[in-house]
Amino acid sequence: MSFLRRSSSSQAYLARRTLSAFVLTVFTMLLHAIPLTVGLQTLPVVRGQTHGPLFQERAAIPSRCKQVMKTVAACKSYLTTGTPAPMPGSRCCVGVLELDKTAFSSVAARRKICSCLVDVSMNMSFRRETLVDIHGYCSIPHHYVPVNSTSVDCSKIT
Repeated sequence: MSFLRRSSSSQAYLARRTLSAFVLTVFTMLLHAIPLTVGLQTLPVVRGQTHGPLFQERAAIPSRCKQVMKTVAACKSYLTTGTPAPMPGSRCCVGVLELDKTAFSSVAARRKICSCLVDVSMNMSFRRETLVDIHGYCSIPHHYVPVNSTSVDCSKIT
């Protein structure tokens, strides 16, 4: 019986360890799959960098930013490589438009989105020109979160 207990205990330990490894793997895959199409915000970009690790070991993205990440998730390829350019009506453009509408609703919304974009930008690498051009590709005439600065104080957004 003690042999069986050890065996089942070992199996349970292995099962827990395998499950933990699986969860970690899925979580890592999700992090790499979530793009931030923050064509609305200032995101620091290394000059000339077009590729590289999307998420590096930096501060965690706050849970309050999930909507921002979800809204703009479809623009990852464009923001990191510059291709393919988003088209009006695409998931990317729809996400950017929704984020823009939310930002338009109030100063508090703009500041929250700005803060989330800054937090997310610390974990992602974007090509600078993609952030500036995304509204044009998506035919969105205005954007209410700044894109042309390398550092933004979200508390000063009006």
